[in-house]
Parts: sequence; C-alpha cells; structure tokens
Amino acid sequence: MSDRKVFRKLISLEEAIRIIRDKIKPSRKVRLNIEESIDMISAENVFSTIDVPAYTRSEVDGYALRSADVCRASESCPAELKLIGRIGPDEIFEGNVKEGECVEVSTGSPLPFGADSIVPLEFSEEKNERVRIYRRVNLFENVLKAGIDFKFGDLVLGEGERISEAKIAALASIGRRTVAVYDRLRIGIISTGDELVSPGKELRIGRIFDVNSYLIASHARKAGFKVEILGIVRDNYDELLKAVKSALEKIDVLIISGGSSVGTRDLVYRIFRRMGSELEFHGVLMRPGKPTGFGLINGKPVLCLPGNPVSSIISFINIFLRPLIGEKAPKKIKAELLRKFFVAKGRREFVPTVLIKKGDKYLAYPIPGSSGAISRIHDADGAFSIPPGHELIEEGCELQVDMLFDEGPSDLLILGEIDPVIRYAAYLIWRRVGIKVRTIRVGREEALSEARKLGSMVALKSMNKVGLEDWIEVFSYGKVFGLYLSENAWRGINREKMIRVGSWPPWTMEFKLQRKVTRRLKLDYSGYITSSMEGLRYVDGGYLDGAFMYKIRDKRFVETGEIKVHLLAPKWENRDLFQKIEGLLKKERFDELKKRLLFLTGLNEP
Repeated sequence: MSDRKVFRKLISLEEAIRIIRDKIKPSRKVRLNIEESIDMISAENVFSTIDVPAYTRSEVDGYALRSADVCRASESCPAELKLIGRIGPDEIFEGNVKEGECVEVSTGSPLPFGADSIVPLEFSEEKNERVRIYRRVNLFENVLKAGIDFKFGDLVLGEGERISEAKIAALASIGRRTVAVYDRLRIGIISTGDELVSPGKELRIGRIFDVNSYLIASHARKAGFKVEILGIVRDNYDELLKAVKSALEKIDVLIISGGSSVGTRDLVYRIFRRMGSELEFHGVLMRPGKPTGFGLINGKPVLCLPGNPVSSIISFINIFLRPLIGEKAPKKIKAELLRKFFVAKGRREFVPTVLIKKGDKYLAYPIPGSSGAISRIHDADGAFSIPPGHELIEEGCELQVDMLFDEGPSDLLILGEIDPVIRYAAYLIWRRVGIKVRTIRVGREEALSEARKLGSMVALKSMNKVGLEDWIEVFSYGKVFGLYLSENAWRGINREKMIRVGSWPPWTMEFKLQRKVTRRLKLDYSGYITSSMEGLRYVDGGYLDGAFMYKIRDKRFVETGEIKVHLLAPKWENRDLFQKIEGLLKKERFDELKKRLLFLTGLNEP
C-alpha cells in the first residue's frame, strides 16, 4: 500500500486567509528615517506632539486686520486703515491690532493679536503709513488656523498601518525624523520536482524550466518582502528534509512550490510529520489552487503551493500576498459625487476625496480645506479632477477617482467634531472590527446632513436632541475646559488687574463657557485661538497672560466647565455593525486611551 494521503477536509478561501493572518505576523522591529520607511508597516503609534500648523497664520502676503473694519470696503469705496507694523513669517507682532489698524504680514506670518483676517496685497494700496483696502473679507479669511491639520495628541500613524507618501509628509509635519517599522519578512522559495531545470541551463527532454520560483519571487519583491530563491530540490525525501531544515535557519517564511498534492512523489506533508508538526490546512475550496497547504515547522510558517504555475501564483496572491499586504486598489474608480462642489474658474482642479463603498456603487466625498492643509492628503483615499470650464459639479454627478495615494476605498465615515479621542476610536474600529474608517471635521449641520445620505456616524458636541430622533449614542466622553494662566497672572489672579487672554471664536460652545470666568476676573480678549496647544504656547511664551483651552496641565488652570462629545450612529442602517462598534468601545473603557493620550488630563469616562 503506497504512503499517500488524500485531502481529508477542504476549507474555504476565507478560512485559509484567516489562518494565514493569524499565524504570520511581523515581529522584528527596526527604526528608519522617515524617507526610508515608504511602504513599510508601522511598528508604533505616532501621536502628534505639536499642533500643525503650530500657530494661526496667514496664507497670503497682505494686511492683517479686523474684518469688521472692512465690511463695506469695495473698489469704489475703499476702507482706509493705519499701518502699525510689519512682520515676516518667523516673527510675532508684539502689539495688538485695534479698530482702524492693520499690520503687513507675509505668507506664514503668525496672525497678530486683535486681527481676525488677511486682505491680500493685490486688493490694497499703501501710502504714507496708510493702507486703502478695496474689498471686504470674512472672519478668518486667508488664515490657516492652528491645529487644522493635526492637534496635539492626534494619532498620525497607527501601529499596523502601511506608510504611504502622505503618511511620511504627515510625520515630517509633526517633526518626526524617524519611525519604528516592522522589518520586511525574509521569504525563502524552494521548487520541487525531478523535471525542473533552472533558467539558463540546458533543457533536456522531459524537463521544464523552473517558473514558479521566479514568478513568486517577483510578486513578493514587488510587495516589499526580502526574497531568497533557495533552488530546486528533487523528488527525494531526504534531500527535501535537508533543504527545509537548512532554509528554516535563515528565513522567516518558507514557500515550497510543488509536492503539495497527494501523489506518491508529493512529499511535503510527510516532512511536516517527520519534524513533529501538522498542517493547519491541506486543501482549499478554490480553482485553481486546491492542493494548497499551510502549517508551522519549528514555529516558522511554511506555505505549500501547487506545482502548476497558474495554480501556484493564484494561490500565492489570494491566500498569502493580499491578506498580508492588502488589496491593491484599481488605478481609477467610478464614483458618484456625494455633495455639490464649487470649482475654481479657469483651472483644472484636483480634489482630495474619501471614497465610500455603498452597496454596488462608490460615493466620493470631497474633503474640505485649503491647499495648505496636509490633512486633505492624509485623510484622502484618492482625488478626482475637474477640467476648466466648470463652475459647479452637482451632487450625483458621476466621476473618476484616481487612487493617487495608493489607498483603497473606505467603509465608514465619522463626520463632525473630530478630536484625538474620535481619531483613536476610528483606529480601534479598523484594528478590532476590520473596517476602514475615515474621519472628517465638519460643522454639526453638515455632519448630520451628509451622514444621513451615507448612513455614517457623527461626532457632536453637547446633546441637543433636536433633529436627533433617528440616532443612537454609541459612546460619549467629557473634556474639561477652562482658563490656563501664566505664572505672573496666576500670582495676581485675585487682584484688580487686567489679564490679556486668548479667546475662542464667539460662535463656539467653548466661548459660552468663558463667561463664568469673565464675571470673576478682568479679562482683555486680545485675539482668537482655535486650539488648546496654540493657547498654551502663547501663554508659556509670554505673549499672553492666559488662554481658554481644554485642560492639558493641572497647574494654573481655572476650570469653567465640561464639554461632552457624543459619537452617534443612525438607527436605520447597519444595526449589527454599529452594535459591534458600541460593544468594542465600551469594552475598551478608555483604559488604553487614558494610558496613551496622557495630554487629555481632563478626559472623563462616560
């Protein structure tokens, strides 16, 4: 009776992929300069230690002023302002812009205190320290707010994420020079068969050139693995056993092509028995590729592929390669525009976008923001372009999305109040549930409107339940808000002294909480801030006596209240998915968040 083994149990492709993912995990870590980390897998969570940009700054060369002073300005009736100073991109104006005044600024200059917008130079005329302004500007027009790309504590790169060009730009923007990555797996390839000959050698009758070693190696190298072709082994048990033992001493993963079936010359499964191991699976419900097997020998993964080249590469790509490196996105994907988009006149416009798969079609959500915002690249799946001659692209318009950033489509959006906790929650959903989540910072009404179309989640401050009858709360948390003071201001807090402070914009919820302190202290609102870290920097740098902000430090902090953030999901769609997400986040109980996001000292459990 011949010593052969038939396939006892065939498993599904999905089960084979699950086993491969569970058994093959990178473990060897190295630290590289960020420019050398392209296409590597991050071995650490990288949190921003600064705001990006660090200061609210001008996006153009022009004049910093109060928008209220030029609200009626026009070509025929210009506003005239007094020029009180000039600063470059690396200077801070030490005065305060008052009514009827302006400061000349360069692109990148910090916004002077008291000013709330910038008029470009081309809409102005200067003469004898007086400046005529020929157009009105809105609040914060031509201004890039501090922290609009990343806030202090934002997760910029998660452990397990593949590092793209956009991720490297994001790391550079927060000042990271190096990053820890998982070293590329070392893959060894053995081809088996008496009939095989290496390319370049004489081909005799009955022999064929070894194709599989080079076909598999080229795909593996393209995917970023370190590859060593270990040569051809004849259909001889002792020779194969010796080759396998030698290979396992120097590689991380061994791939054996041929010998995986059940014929008398198919020896691979016998090697497992001899070395005290068993195959995790041997036989997959797929065509071609049925004889594929996999197991561990001495703790090292060994993938056994069919000898037929088509079967071999189909199995390798679908069972091994794609599960480990991710599906490669098509170059272009046809999608419907989720909301109307106004186009710059006379130019071809490229719009970073999130691509959402919904049913059997794709939806493109344009990411809002200016051309100076790195987050539009960081958060994008791709981009679509609009040729000159268009002023408005209507909702529902079909377009082609170029997958420029080598990212696949997203599964879910979270819209609204995006802070470090929500970003990290999105990461946890991806890591634990296995769906790709994008976060986009937009206002409350836009968040609710667009999320209703998509069936996506929203993150909102407070819990005004008007219009939220169809939403359920997944989780919530509170953030402590108050006034952070300099040492001098803190020592004189009870004296009759005017304190120069940075204020949040008047339409914000944070502004309302400022009033509690306003009744107790004499405050001079010297300018707007839009980020807690921005306020901290101005206070610690001596430019302000205090700043309203979320609690980052315990010292010299006057608490005014708590602002709650709620993550909501629609009742009418994906109930099972959202219940799974709710269970995940409740299970986490913020323990990991509190350990990793130490900057959020004011974070409270729900």
